Amino acid sequence: MDAGYSSTVPDRFGRTPEDILPLTYDCHGQVIGAAPMKAWQRRSKLPEDLLSPSEPTPSSSDLERQIRAQEIIFKTRYQHKYIDPLTGDNAVHALSRLDSTNDILLNLSHFSISSPSSPLSPSPAVNNREGNYILLNLSYFISRGIDLNLLNLEGSHPLRSFIRERGQGGMGKETGATMSKYLDTILGKDLEERLRNKVRVDLRDREGATALHSAAILGRPDSVRSLIEAGACVNARSGEFDGQILYWARKMANK
Repeated sequence: MDAGYSSTVPDRFGRTPEDILPLTYDCHGQVIGAAPMKAWQRRSKLPEDLLSPSEPTPSSSDLERQIRAQEIIFKTRYQHKYIDPLTGDNAVHALSRLDSTNDILLNLSHFSISSPSSPLSPSPAVNNREGNYILLNLSYFISRGIDLNLLNLEGSHPLRSFIRERGQGGMGKETGATMSKYLDTILGKDLEERLRNKVRVDLRDREGATALHSAAILGRPDSVRSLIEAGACVNARSGEFDGQILYWARKMANK
């Protein structure tokens, strides 16, 4: 029998059926022996953290690396030969570690700054049809004569850093096609660019490995192809891993 009672009207304790379930009402619409609320009864909907789980929180070391890389990029825009005293990194090392969504990459005001070493030389045109700001800034710094053979304090040169950091499992987790664009920009797409960039394609890192070793060990065929086209030695042996390029390429292909 409908006594004209609304379930939204508070009882004498100021509670409604939405606050306490299950409920038993007397003929006057008052609650009789309200059962205590269970945990699932206290929410009318799922919490936001369950509906849209947040991304894993970066570790403090990852954040420190991002901040350091960002500072290097900023300082190198005004001092093209800048080398970070704490890491030994130059701007290309820093770009290899920088998250592609970092806001500092979106600021292109430095493209209008003349080079101190050659003030009459024009800055490279801003051409970002692909929307890749890592690639755009990489082209800029290379055009300003940055040292592409510099070993940082970890014993890593820029070419190795891009393969290791932005390759499989690295910061960028880039596709093979994108990695090839990075390496082609560093190495030079033709003989004229390669002579101008002065990259030592077989330069060894602290472990005695070349960039080609790193690409083969990580199983990056596109990077291997770019390095070989630039003249990398396929018969080079690495000191730390004690193996030739083809050995590591076959080993990773069989995994």
